[in-house]
Amino acid sequence: MELETDIIIKTVSENDFESYGILRHKLWPQDTIDEHVSEISALYSEQNYIAITALLNNQPVGFAEVSMRPYVNGCLSRPVGFLEGIWVEPQFQRRGVGGALVQFCEMWSKENGAKELGSDAYLENEVSHLSHQNWGFEMTEKVVYFRKKLSD
Repeated sequence: MELETDIIIKTVSENDFESYGILRHKLWPQDTIDEHVSEISALYSEQNYIAITALLNNQPVGFAEVSMRPYVNGCLSRPVGFLEGIWVEPQFQRRGVGGALVQFCEMWSKENGAKELGSDAYLENEVSHLSHQNWGFEMTEKVVYFRKKLSD
């Protein structure tokens, strides 16, 4: 595994929302790019949220989003930084990009009063589980959510 040494981590600014929506769409394709741009704009109006991109040769190769939450399952302190999402272009995975993004999220969370960084992944997403473990996360619990429809 060759580690990338020229990774630049950059905070997403308002000027980046359109291009950032394209990146978000790669992780969450169920929403349109316009919906992502709208959502990121709304999230940025909150003080407890930040989005970052990883650049290599001035090209975005990944992103992460982190927020401050009052509580996170499995964490012992409050407030808690929470890795809301992370994505790296397939050809740049296992080359240090994800780790650089997580390190920035850790730093931002500490600066905002957190002693822990939480995250989650779908039960069946074993690649994400391994990535989290490689970034220093420990699994705290597994959860299955249920739903009961109450009306039409």
